[in-house]
Amino acid sequence: MDVKKEVMKVIVSGREVFGPTSSREGLSWGEFVTWTGLNQVEELVSLDSFYNGPIEGLQGVYDTQSDLVGKINDFVHEMVEEKMQHTGLPSEFSLLAILIYPLTDDLEVLEGDFEFIGYDIVHQSAGHSVLVQLGWMAGMAFHSEVNRYGLLESAQSASLLLASIRNSFPEMEMVDGSVAAVWRHRTIGRNTLFTRVKESEAFVVL
Repeated sequence: MDVKKEVMKVIVSGREVFGPTSSREGLSWGEFVTWTGLNQVEELVSLDSFYNGPIEGLQGVYDTQSDLVGKINDFVHEMVEEKMQHTGLPSEFSLLAILIYPLTDDLEVLEGDFEFIGYDIVHQSAGHSVLVQLGWMAGMAFHSEVNRYGLLESAQSASLLLASIRNSFPEMEMVDGSVAAVWRHRTIGRNTLFTRVKESEAFVVL
C-alpha cells in the first residue's frame, strides 16, 4: 500500500509588535525582560497570542508544494488593501510565515521577501508560545540560545528545550507544544506605507 507523504503547511499571520515601547495589561517591556532574564532580546517576535496577538484578517494557510511565494503575495495584497480600506492596520506589525514541524533548518522558497528569524515552540490550540511562557523555567542553560527576537537559533535547541520543559512539568497541559520555524517579511508592516498603482494594479511599498 502506498503511503501518502504529508505536505508541509506554511501559516501566514499578521502579528502585533511587542518591544521597548510596548506594554501588555500593565506589564511593561522592562518588566518582561526582568521576568524572563533575557536581556539580549531587543524585540519579541513570537507566536504568543498575549504578547504578539494575531491581527484579524491577516491569516492564511498554504502548502509548500504550491506556488508559495506567489500565493502569499496575492494574499498579502488583497488582505492589506481590504484592511486599509475598511478597518485599517497598525502603523507597525510583523507579517510572519510559520512552518510547524520543520523538517530542515531552512526553507529556501521563502528567502527573499522573508527573513528567517528563529524557532518558537507553540501550543497551537491554546495559541500561546511555550517558549515565551515557560522557557525561562528551564534555567540559564538555554538563555544563551535565545536570539534578539526572543526565538531559538536552531530546531535542535527548540526540541531539547521542549523535552526539558515536558520532563520538568509533565502534568502541565500548556507544555504540549510544537516546534515552529518563523520568517518575517522584510518590508511589509515594518514602518512602511502601502499604495496601489492604478496603471499596473500592483502594490508598491514606500
